[in-house]
Amino acid sequence: MRYAEGADWTDERHVRRAFLVFEDYIRTYRDPSEEGTPRWLVDIKVRLDRDGYHLNDEGLASFTSSSSV
Repeated sequence: MRYAEGADWTDERHVRRAFLVFEDYIRTYRDPSEEGTPRWLVDIKVRLDRDGYHLNDEGLASFTSSSSV
């Protein structure tokens, strides 16, 4: 949380670094043996989609040109 609070979200370099941290967190803390997708991961995907990002099944985020905002 402190990392996210300290990021300059108007600086593309900060945003890219933050996504690398978030991707690592998602890949580390999702439980691959759990049946289905963990609820928190679904919530994160929805929020990223709203902002024009896509989170794939491996936990990697990418920018998409079609944003619902």
